[in-house]
Amino acid sequence: MNFTKAMIDLAKEIRRRAESDDKPSIKMANPELFSELAIIYQRTNDAVMKALIKEICQLADSPVLDAQHESEQNEKHSQLVYRGQVRNIPKPIEPTESDPHQKPRKIYRGQVVQHS
Repeated sequence: MNFTKAMIDLAKEIRRRAESDDKPSIKMANPELFSELAIIYQRTNDAVMKALIKEICQLADSPVLDAQHESEQNEKHSQLVYRGQVRNIPKPIEPTESDPHQKPRKIYRGQVVQHS
């Protein structure tokens, strides 16, 4: 594969931002570079890192990051945008109501309060 100047700059930035365990696999000489980047993309919570990996995959026309992975990510997480920064926050698991008549317990100073 031929790398352009933009792809080289993105690869350097991704390597700089990556964790120390992932840095040895992020090399342009690595034939499995894009599959390694897909693994890092799924594992990271850093929005900038995800954007960089997505950008390099688009420049390389790599089908590694397909719509299925993106939809799975959006189903499991909600995005919080604050002043231009995007964070993926895990969606809370909704409790299943086994007994709808069960009243919530009230706790005062560490002890359950019985109300009549």
